[in-house]
Amino acid sequence: VRAYADALVDLAPAVLESALDEIMMGREASCVEGLCKLVTQGGPGRSRFAVRAVQIAVSIDSAACVALLAEAVNAPGISETVRALVHHAAELRR
Repeated sequence: VRAYADALVDLAPAVLESALDEIMMGREASCVEGLCKLVTQGGPGRSRFAVRAVQIAVSIDSAACVALLAEAVNAPGISETVRALVHHAAELRR
């Protein structure tokens, strides 16, 4: 599952959906970094995947999640919808 998380940014949309499903089912703390990378570096047209990545990251009980989400909220280039969700999620995790 960690391999999926590490590759999220590079996956095609059809594969990305399946990878996010696997990560959601595994709920491994080691995947949070890859999920946050998708949020910050996913690029245009991937906001729905970024939203899902935030939701999955928040559902994983990991101390690393707070720091990574706090970093993601300040990342340039993420949509305002994703930014608001990341900000809200970071506040909930504190």
